[in-house]
Amino acid sequence: MCLPGALANANGEQELPFCSICYYPTVVGNNGDIMNSSGFMAISTLNRKNSDWVSKRGNAFVVLESYNKGLVLTRLTTAQIEALKPVEGMMVYDSTANCLKLYNGKTWGCVVQGCVDE
Repeated sequence: MCLPGALANANGEQELPFCSICYYPTVVGNNGDIMNSSGFMAISTLNRKNSDWVSKRGNAFVVLESYNKGLVLTRLTTAQIEALKPVEGMMVYDSTANCLKLYNGKTWGCVVQGCVDE
């Protein structure tokens, strides 16, 4: 997980790394559609009148939006995750690797923020 600035614990030790953040503009096709070959998941508890709210976050893979709700993910060790019969798109928190993992249909990988030059 990267933050715009590092967080420190009560002893002043850095707990979460500082990473530079890169945002590229959303890739839009000729017809104005958001180009997202990997797809995305959106969960919102907000009362939205505009049904295209998620398209405004075109560079996102997971969009969570709520004023008073949270998301609880299953916490498993790496060994427990490797013993699963995963389904593409499954997400779990790996308590051994300390990261949110996503199964892409072939392998598990930690979800990280980054910039990809294509």
